[in-house]
Amino acid sequence: MRELHAGCAQLVRRAILTIAALPDREARFHQYRNSMPEPVRDAADSYGYDAPKTRFRPTPRDVDRVLEVLSWLTWLETRNDGARDVKIIVARAFGAPWWKLAHRYGRSDDTMRRWEAGAIAAITMRFWRAIDRMTAGDSPS
Repeated sequence: MRELHAGCAQLVRRAILTIAALPDREARFHQYRNSMPEPVRDAADSYGYDAPKTRFRPTPRDVDRVLEVLSWLTWLETRNDGARDVKIIVARAFGAPWWKLAHRYGRSDDTMRRWEAGAIAAITMRFWRAIDRMTAGDSPS
């Protein structure tokens, strides 16, 4: 079960990084460009925060798996505290430090680790067959 848990965590992290690395070919249709600055949507945005630049290069296998793995996060989001757990998992995939997440949620680093581990465990318990199938051909890394 420990191997499935580690495999699940790796699959979820790679799926999040894959979707961030893929180009948005339809971005030009989302909004018209003008000279006005983008509206501030978040407090972090108002102080010059830039989204992390990803250097992750997804493999064809990552692209094949991305939709199925991200559906696991959609399932997780429907559970109690699932939205919080998904945010933590996504933040950790981009390398957010535990202390920053602990400060944001007003909890300890250990609590953040337990929440993430619990969320990954819930995904593993629900989707263990798919995780086993996806990680069967992968070499340990």
